Amino acid sequence: MEDKIIKHSIVDLNTSLLPDYIEFQNANDDWGVENHLNFNYDISTAIAFSKLYFPTFIECEGCIILESRFDKSIFEEWKSKFKGNISEVEKMCNLYETKDFFHMNDSDSSIEKSEQLGVLLKKSWEVNLKSLFPDRNMTVVLFEQDGNNYITLYSKE
Repeated sequence: MEDKIIKHSIVDLNTSLLPDYIEFQNANDDWGVENHLNFNYDISTAIAFSKLYFPTFIECEGCIILESRFDKSIFEEWKSKFKGNISEVEKMCNLYETKDFFHMNDSDSSIEKSEQLGVLLKKSWEVNLKSLFPDRNMTVVLFEQDGNNYITLYSKE
């Protein structure tokens, strides 16, 4: 009897969006994502990436905000504008255009790459929020507007 191999993963990675990946894969029988990362990056970069996929969240006045997006004065402005509506404050404080995560060093930030990054962040943030805030009904939303991809997270009421 032949053993059946079944793959399980939370994310699907579109390797066609990775520079040189297919070329190296065609030249190397055992080429995989780990080889690609080892060839192109170092361990310090890998460690730094952990905070992108496993961010720190701040609880402030009932709101869950990404630490990297938290600015007390902006938070207060949104809280005032939305009359303390937690979901709306969270939506705006956590809003970010996905291509802006790497706009300084990426000359090839196509809409497809921006969308793929958003999909991966969405899945990882959902897992984080469920683990860190099991009693909160949090949602992560990825959306396109005017040709740009955005991501945000907020409490569902």
